[in-house]
This record gives sequence, structure tokens and C-alpha cells, in this order.
Amino acid sequence: MVFRDRTVMNSRQDRTFSLSSNVSTTTSPSNNSSGNSETHTVTVSIGGHTTGTVHRRPPKPMIVLFTQNRKTKRLALVTVDIDEDTEVNPDRCNCRRSGNDGASCTIAAMEQKRGTLNLVARRFESRDGDVDWNLAKLALGRQGEREYTGAVWKDVRRISIMFPTPKDRETFGGTPNLCQCASRTEAELANCLKERRHKGQLGLVREFGRQQLNEYHRERFGSQQDVVRGMRDDIR
Repeated sequence: MVFRDRTVMNSRQDRTFSLSSNVSTTTSPSNNSSGNSETHTVTVSIGGHTTGTVHRRPPKPMIVLFTQNRKTKRLALVTVDIDEDTEVNPDRCNCRRSGNDGASCTIAAMEQKRGTLNLVARRFESRDGDVDWNLAKLALGRQGEREYTGAVWKDVRRISIMFPTPKDRETFGGTPNLCQCASRTEAELANCLKERRHKGQLGLVREFGRQQLNEYHRERFGSQQDVVRGMRDDIR
């Protein structure tokens, strides 16, 4: 999920972060994850004619914000990992209000577990001379590098995004103030996410990540035989 932004960013003392979005684009993942397991499963030789399977835990989906400070013109990539506890909190904006105020809200306030936990965020500052955002910094193969580990943005409790129109905000975060879905079954959840669009693109991406993680656990533990060798969960 990607958002392009060329406006000033405000970081306040209450550990929240806000930005305005002039132009935004979102990429919606497929909700069928059955064809993605091959990228997280590798067969290796463990001696003689014996082979083992290495199951790699799938990476979490992330939001990527392309930002630029109005004053300094400095570019920065901001990423936020998404899991089942990452959601838009309508209590932080005008979505809970009745009448036109609620319907016209343009702010999506993302929090982790209703603001009780910090978001998993990273900030990649541009170097002098950079004229564009360098997405290569986000490659999975570079996550062990010093620049990646050093980009961790600590103590971020909320990221608020102001969209150009309420429709753009709804496309991203849905209409959580209207959602009263039980979602006890897969069919009910699909109706909430796909038909009613109560959780927006963020809800679809979060569900995609859940499906990938469930598939990983099924293959990781469901395929074990009486003797299992070469199975590791610590390879990212």
C-alpha cells in the first residue's frame, strides 16, 4: 500500500505524527494467497538423499509514505508494518460525529491496538543529493543492514493522514463508524471487507497478511512427519 505525499510533516510531543496527502495511490492485494507459499518455502539438502524444507515466515504488509518536508525539501520514506492490531481509530477524528461532520471527515488516524501500543514504524532520511525516494532500502535482503535497523522510529502511537476528500479517506480506511458486522465466519468477514468496504484498502491488506500468516503456520506445522529435519522459523 503506497501513498505519495509532498507536504510538510508535523511530529508532536504526544508521539503522534500527521501529514496531508495531495495525491494518493493504493495497491489492493489479491485475497487468495494460495499461490504465494512457494516464495516462502525452500527445499534444501541435509545430507545423502535426504531433503528438508525451510519455511520462511512471510513479511508483514506495510504502508509506504513518500514524504517531503516543505521547508527543507528533504525527502523521507516512512513505513508502517500492518498486522491484525493495526487499524483506523474513528475516535481520533470526526468520523464518530453525526450529520455532515462525520460524513465529511478527511482524516484517517492509524493506531496499534487502539493506541495502547506503538506502531512499528521506520523513517528513511534521504542523503544529500538525492532527488527521489530510494525504494531499494526496503528490500527484504537489506533488512539486516545497519541503515534498515537504524531507521526504526520509536514511540509512534498514531499516524494521522489528511486526505484531499472524504471519499479518498473512505477508500483508504473504510467507514469504521458504520461497521457493526459480526464477522464470525469467513463469509461474514468477506462481506464486510469486500462488499461493504467497511475497512477500506487497509482492511483488505490486513486480511491478506492474516491469510499469508495462517498459510505459513499450516505448512510449517501441518506438513511435519514423525522425523522432521531442516525446519527453521528464524529465517526471515
